Parts: sequence; C-alpha cells; structure tokens
Amino acid sequence: MPSKDRSRGAVVDRWISPSSKYKGKEHCELLIELMGNGKTIAAFCAELNIGRSTFHSWLEVHPELAEAYEVAKEHGLKWWEEMPARYLAAGPPFKERIWKSLMINNYGYTNERLIKLTGIDTASGPSEKADIVLKQIASGKLTGKESKDSIGVVKDVVDIYATTDLVKRMDALEKAIDDAKK
Repeated sequence: MPSKDRSRGAVVDRWISPSSKYKGKEHCELLIELMGNGKTIAAFCAELNIGRSTFHSWLEVHPELAEAYEVAKEHGLKWWEEMPARYLAAGPPFKERIWKSLMINNYGYTNERLIKLTGIDTASGPSEKADIVLKQIASGKLTGKESKDSIGVVKDVVDIYATTDLVKRMDALEKAIDDAKK
C-alpha cells in the first residue's frame, strides 16, 4: 500500500512516478513564483515532493520548464538584488556577509565583472581602441574603478605603441643615414 504524506495538508501518493507528476504550465508558473520570491530550487522540489534529480531530469525533457527556470533565475536574482534596499527601508540590520554569500553561491556573483568592449577586437589601432574605451566610460557602462583601470590600460597601450613607433622611426632614420653614407 502506498504511504501517504500529509505534511502540506494534501494527501500525496508517494508511489506515483515523478515523471507523471509533471504539470506543464502549472509547474512553470510555480517555479517562477517561488524563485521570484527569493526561494530556490529546493523550495520548488519540496513543494512538489520531488528530488532535485527529478527536477533536473524534467529540465532535460520539458523545454518549457527549462525556459521557465531561466526566467525564474532572473526573477530570483532581481528579488535578491533588491533585498538590501528592502532591509534598509524596513530598519532591521542588514547582514551583508550573509547576503553576499547567498549571491555568490546562488547567482555566481563576484567582486569582479568581465567587461566586454564592443568593437575593441576590430579596432585598427591604439587611438581607435582608446576612443572605444572613452565612449564606454562616457555612456556610464563602466564603474569608476573600471574606468580608471581602463584608462590605465589604454595609456599603457598608447605608450607601447608610441615607443614602438619611435623605435621604428629611429631604425628607418639609421637606415637612411647608412644609405646616404654609401
């Protein structure tokens, strides 16, 4: 006889195959709702009385759930990003280290971010690269520290280019002098 679980007020037949429990749109909406309120996959799995392995199997078999999961992660991230402001407005002390740990573990947050400068790979020379970086800074796409670091890199590249150009000019001048002596 199947065992019954009354922990959520509903009778759940534990003998039902996890794959037959899947309810398309209903589960997609539940996942987005839970994660949009700061919950994790664990809350979703507990709500449905399934294991995490079943959840991941469902992601592989049901593309609509995989898409809902991607959307749910964004909603969850938004909820967690807004958490400090909610705490500060409500008055209780905000535990930044706990929040930071949750953000790192659940959403891959780091203290650093990868900066993608569109067009930098196809720029023809240092001055064009400098222009691209300056446009990114002016548009506000870089933080103050990133701007400072980027300006430093551009300055170094320009210095290297200028030095290289100077060496080439000196070599050409020496060659011209040698040619003139002959």
